[in-house]
Amino acid sequence: MEPMPTEGEIQRWMLDTLKHSFRVEYFMKRLFVGNNHAERPHDIAGKGNKYEWDVIKGLALQYRNDESLTPYINASMEIHRQQRHHRLCNEPDPNDDLMTQPEANEDDMFESTVDSICSLLEDRTYQGGAHSYDEIKVEDFPPHKQPYVKIFLPRMRSLKQPDLEAITSLESFPNAGMAKEFYQTAVRNTNEALSRLRAEGVIS
Repeated sequence: MEPMPTEGEIQRWMLDTLKHSFRVEYFMKRLFVGNNHAERPHDIAGKGNKYEWDVIKGLALQYRNDESLTPYINASMEIHRQQRHHRLCNEPDPNDDLMTQPEANEDDMFESTVDSICSLLEDRTYQGGAHSYDEIKVEDFPPHKQPYVKIFLPRMRSLKQPDLEAITSLESFPNAGMAKEFYQTAVRNTNEALSRLRAEGVIS
C-alpha cells in the first residue's frame, strides 16, 4: 500500500513550502529577478507546484527520514520538476556541461540560482541541514550554475534577510517581503489548496 503523509506532515510541508516561497520571492524582488515568469509566487503556482496533492503526498513524507520512502519522495519531486525553473535549469546543455540549456534564458538561471541558494539556507535533511552563507561554496554547485552563484551569493548575503519566523500559520500570514501582487496570489493559492485538501478528506 502506498504510504500517505499524516495531517501534521502535510501542514508542516505546506508551511515550509510557503516560507521557502517567501524567501525566494523576497530576494527576487530585491534583485530584480524573474520579472517575466508566469509561475509566481515561486513553487506555489503553475503546473507541478508544491501545493498539488501528487507533489504533497510524496514530499511530505521526507520528515520521517525513512529510506524506504525515497521512491515515493522522488516520484513527487519529478512531478514538481516540470516547473520551468527546474526543467530548464537543473541540468546543463547535453553537449557541454559548462553551458546552460539553450532554452533557458538568463532570467531563468537567475531565478534557479536564487532558489538553489535559498534551499541551502533552509533546514533540509537531504542537503545536510541549514547552511550559513559561509558554508555555501560556489564549487559545490554544478559547473553550469557556478557563474551565477558567484554573482548572487554575495548579493543575497549583503541584503537584510527576510523575517520568516513571522509566518506561523497557513490560515493567516503576513507579507514577509513579497511584491504585493504575489502576496495576494500566495494567500489565494494557499486558501484554495487548503480547501481542496479538506474536500478530499486528507486534512480536517
